[in-house]
Amino acid sequence: MAIEQPLPARALFVGAGGMGMRGLAGLWRDAGVRVDSSDDNPAARADLIAADFEVIPAAAPVYGYDCLVYSDAVPDRHPLRRAAQQAGVPELPYHVALGHFSRRYRTVAITGTHGKSSTTALVAHLLVTAGLDPTVLVGAPIPAWGGSTYRSGRGNFFVVEADEYREHFLSLSWEAAVIVSIDFDHPDYFHSLEAVEQAYSRFLQLNPEGWAAVRKEVLSSHPDISWPAHTLVVADDPAKAEVPALPGAHMRRNATLAAAAAAWCGVSKPVIAAALASFTGLGRRFEQLGTCRGVPLISDYGHHPQEIAATLAGLHERYPSGRILVLWEPHTAERLHLFGDAFVKSLRTADGVVLLPTYQPTGRGNDDSAADNRVRKHVFSTLTSGGRAGWRCDTYASLPTLLRRLAPDFTAVICFSAGSADAKLRHLAETD
Repeated sequence: MAIEQPLPARALFVGAGGMGMRGLAGLWRDAGVRVDSSDDNPAARADLIAADFEVIPAAAPVYGYDCLVYSDAVPDRHPLRRAAQQAGVPELPYHVALGHFSRRYRTVAITGTHGKSSTTALVAHLLVTAGLDPTVLVGAPIPAWGGSTYRSGRGNFFVVEADEYREHFLSLSWEAAVIVSIDFDHPDYFHSLEAVEQAYSRFLQLNPEGWAAVRKEVLSSHPDISWPAHTLVVADDPAKAEVPALPGAHMRRNATLAAAAAAWCGVSKPVIAAALASFTGLGRRFEQLGTCRGVPLISDYGHHPQEIAATLAGLHERYPSGRILVLWEPHTAERLHLFGDAFVKSLRTADGVVLLPTYQPTGRGNDDSAADNRVRKHVFSTLTSGGRAGWRCDTYASLPTLLRRLAPDFTAVICFSAGSADAKLRHLAETD
């Protein structure tokens, strides 16, 4: 149920270059808030300027703002946060600001360890196609929206990607929830699968009388989770959930859940079927960037063994007899250490693997390069045991030459990157 939730007249977004922050800043701006922004990353500042945001320097005075919204990557000691504290400007973490915004709508929250961005984009596309004109915030750029991660609609629904990391999704006020998957991940915060399950229980019990959709397999695999009173157990129906832009059984499962959410919003079955067929995809989810030496270059955000395995299965559907080269950028040393053997197993369906530098986001875990190198050496040795083709690429400066040499021996190249490798690959595709 939507509640009138006043927004501030003027706000400063710090660390505004990230997908979620920039999207929420855009939604607030469209709602009439005067939004200024800041980011310490030069590329992020350029993106903000390109999106017509006013960008202020990190040393600027903080006066005249009703609040400062900051991302997880912005520490308490950041100059703008210190200036806000000295000026008495209230501070809001991103997830709390998003929670306030969600109260203005009938919020449909899509969450899950894997597949939440794709499912959120699918739900949004179904509602847009049906003429419901939703407001949307998704954690990936949507090509059909000019690469934006958000859209401001005039309808009653707010379709939002709900992030389980650090239990940020507990700030949301939702009327309908879609649980795409539940798995152990984010080992820098969650210490066990049980801790993950407890977080999802808390999220679902934010609205015990609400509506939720979940696949039977997920429901039965997590019996200790407390589900809302009106929980729809969705059966997989691949024949009715084909998404040509996104191959793979995992994407068909996502589409089945998206269809259930759209039906709850009032979209008819014929419209749902037509809309699934017309969906054109989203950024960094099986996104073809171009070619290298005539070989397709694909970017994917997969950074967990389950995600990599599922996407590779979809890629083999697309190229049944093709040879696949994987560029793999591990995302956080903690994840690589904990899931090393599982990553090796998930990558064994590839015909060759290039191990890229580990990406460690700002403010996430410990930056222990010596320990990371030991783990990388072990994982690479295990991965290439038995004569499997593999290459280590420890600096991005050597990637273009290596890839141009290897690509002609393969049918397709896919890069698994939730960090910086995606940008490097885009540049290579543009200049090839």
